[in-house]
Amino acid sequence: MILQLGKAAVLKCLLDIHKIFMENDPGYILNDLFITDYCIWIQKIKSKKLAALSESLQKTTLTKSHVGFELEELEAAAVLVQEEERTLKAAGTVSKQQLPSSESERS
Repeated sequence: MILQLGKAAVLKCLLDIHKIFMENDPGYILNDLFITDYCIWIQKIKSKKLAALSESLQKTTLTKSHVGFELEELEAAAVLVQEEERTLKAAGTVSKQQLPSSESERS
């Protein structure tokens, strides 16, 4: 876990995120709302508190259902879409192969 590496490593990651968000048009808003404050916070926090936070987070388990975004349902829907796209792509490939050469040249 990144928190175990210490304040400098966390700050470096936050600054990398900040840079990425600055290059992304709506991302700068996330910098203003969160990342800049986290950069300031990580520099002020005591190393012992960061270590305690890291230890506490390691003991915590987080599942997709805890997040509250219906991730399992979204993933299932995404799998169905991928399967449908594969089926349509395969059907499209087969139908083009079955066309006589003069018809396939027109399309």
